[in-house]
Amino acid sequence: MSERIDVKEATLDDIEGICCLFSEGMAFQEERDEYFKLSVDAVENFRGFVSQQITNTNSRLIVAKSKREILGYCLAFLLQRPPVFARREYVMITDLVITQEYRRMGLGSRLIREQERWCREKGIGWIEAQVSSLNQEATSFWRKIGFMPHVQLMGKEVDHCSKQAD
Repeated sequence: MSERIDVKEATLDDIEGICCLFSEGMAFQEERDEYFKLSVDAVENFRGFVSQQITNTNSRLIVAKSKREILGYCLAFLLQRPPVFARREYVMITDLVITQEYRRMGLGSRLIREQERWCREKGIGWIEAQVSSLNQEATSFWRKIGFMPHVQLMGKEVDHCSKQAD
């Protein structure tokens, strides 16, 4: 990895590259868990969604970019817990995708450090990440950079559900 790779806030010019990485990342997820099977219009819907996040003051979309292409992206949201908690504001990372060729080269860590810098800038002392428990590569990465499980989300398929996915 001798080429220069910058980590910066995404712009509308980055959307196509981000969408390509989204497709790659979701294919990787779907191999591990069919829960992540995409709808036929997923990429188009994602394109609109991430385009909106670029101007949303409660989200931050950043990219790792070489001269030629987007190599990774990270999407985080500034959220609030109910007013019963002392620590209400926190940041939730929902997406972290690095293209296959550049995994295990430190880009994911760089993107997370940049999101942590954003947290400090905003005075936010807690950051979380949504991670599939079936994605061992991802859970290992998050643990390596200091994230630990603290809440477990559990799910169940509802029997005889008439509404089917695309």
